[in-house]
Amino acid sequence: MLAGASLIGIGTAIGDRGQDVFRKVCEEINTWCEKEGIKNIAEMVGGMHKELASRP
Repeated sequence: MLAGASLIGIGTAIGDRGQDVFRKVCEEINTWCEKEGIKNIAEMVGGMHKELASRP
Protein backbone atom coordinates (compact mmCIF):
# COMPACT_ATOMS: atom_id res chain seq x y z
CA MET A 1 0.00 0.00 0.00
CA LEU A 2 2.87 2.36 0.69
CA ALA A 3 3.97 1.82 -2.90
CA GLY A 4 0.46 2.66 -4.15
CA ALA A 5 -1.31 -0.72 -4.16
CA SER A 6 -4.94 -0.94 -3.12
CA LEU A 7 -6.61 -3.86 -1.41
CA ILE A 8 -7.80 -4.89 -4.88
CA GLY A 9 -4.15 -5.02 -5.94
CA ILE A 10 -3.21 -7.46 -3.20
CA GLY A 11 -6.45 -9.42 -3.54
CA THR A 12 -4.77 -12.11 -5.62
CA ALA A 13 -3.57 -13.64 -2.35
CA ILE A 14 -7.02 -15.17 -1.98
CA GLY A 15 -6.09 -17.72 -4.64
CA ASP A 16 -3.06 -18.84 -2.67
CA ARG A 17 -4.28 -18.58 0.92
CA GLY A 18 -8.06 -18.37 0.83
CA GLN A 19 -10.39 -15.69 2.14
CA ASP A 20 -8.87 -15.69 5.62
CA VAL A 21 -5.91 -13.78 4.18
CA PHE A 22 -7.95 -10.57 4.25
CA ARG A 23 -8.63 -10.82 7.98
CA LYS A 24 -4.91 -11.30 8.65
CA VAL A 25 -3.94 -8.43 6.34
CA CYS A 26 -6.45 -6.12 8.04
CA GLU A 27 -5.23 -7.08 11.50
CA GLU A 28 -1.60 -6.47 10.53
CA ILE A 29 -2.41 -3.15 8.85
CA ASN A 30 -4.38 -1.99 11.91
CA THR A 31 -1.50 -2.91 14.23
CA TRP A 32 1.03 -1.11 12.04
CA CYS A 33 -1.18 1.99 11.70
CA GLU A 34 -1.57 2.22 15.46
CA LYS A 35 2.22 2.07 15.92
CA GLU A 36 2.77 4.72 13.22
CA GLY A 37 -0.03 7.02 14.37
CA ILE A 38 -1.96 6.67 11.11
CA LYS A 39 -5.66 7.27 11.64
CA ASN A 40 -6.92 6.73 8.08
CA ILE A 41 -5.69 4.03 5.72
CA ALA A 42 -5.84 6.53 2.84
CA GLU A 43 -2.82 8.24 4.44
CA MET A 44 -0.76 5.15 3.58
CA VAL A 45 -1.58 4.80 -0.12
CA GLY A 46 1.34 6.12 -2.14
CA GLY A 47 3.24 7.11 1.01
CA MET A 48 6.47 5.52 -0.17
CA HIS A 49 6.36 7.43 -3.45
CA LYS A 50 5.98 10.71 -1.53
CA GLU A 51 8.89 9.83 0.76
CA LEU A 52 11.18 8.93 -2.14
CA ALA A 53 10.21 12.07 -4.06
CA SER A 54 11.26 14.26 -1.13
CA ARG A 55 14.80 12.82 -1.08
CA PRO A 56 17.58 14.75 -2.84
